[in-house]
Amino acid sequence: MPPITEGIWSSITKLQTELEYPIHQTEPERDIDLIQSLHPSPVPFKQRFPAHRSLQLMIGGYSWLVSDRMKDGWSAYLVTFVFDHLRGPRASVLGQMLDEVLRVYSTFLTRTHRKPKTVPTHQLPLMIAVADLPVAKSVRSNEPTSCNGGLHFHAVLLVPPITRLKEPVAQHFNDQADLYAGLKKLVARIHVRPITSTPEYVVDYVFKTVLRGRISYDNAVLVLPRASGEVQ
Repeated sequence: MPPITEGIWSSITKLQTELEYPIHQTEPERDIDLIQSLHPSPVPFKQRFPAHRSLQLMIGGYSWLVSDRMKDGWSAYLVTFVFDHLRGPRASVLGQMLDEVLRVYSTFLTRTHRKPKTVPTHQLPLMIAVADLPVAKSVRSNEPTSCNGGLHFHAVLLVPPITRLKEPVAQHFNDQADLYAGLKKLVARIHVRPITSTPEYVVDYVFKTVLRGRISYDNAVLVLPRASGEVQ
């Protein structure tokens, strides 16, 4: 299980027991608007994507956490990480992507808080990042996610109401694209869209590849921040 702070874990344990899963099969830039306009499906989640009950409850806990933070005034975003071509087998590529997501998050912390190590972890931005693969029939050679066999990352990013940022989060990532690309330019693009409603559907969307069993939870999920001693 990915490392998680005690405060975050205590929230996730307040699990939802009934979930619905929205079907989306297009790229993130085109389907985020659809995600936020969907209505609950009459077909139970477990009948659509049979998954181990503990996984269903875990993802329900993430949904509860996101909704709870939004009610407390935190802003929420769907973040998509697309990478340049990475060498190596799938496990190696996935590891490189995880390292880059962690680097981007650590860099973002220094922009939201002057001294992140002095801030309680439950007051820092929260990122739930999950590896994703496109639906096979939607992969085309000219699509950004066609690189690396389609492997990329989605994340839900929660930002507290008071930070050092002077501009909107989406604008910040756009304006600082070179910074977040890294020295090796492994991150080709970071796309950020606000989540304004139905966060539970966005969380289900972010976890869709894990729910379908195409990548295991343990290998796909990165929850940040970690323990306070690991905050850069």
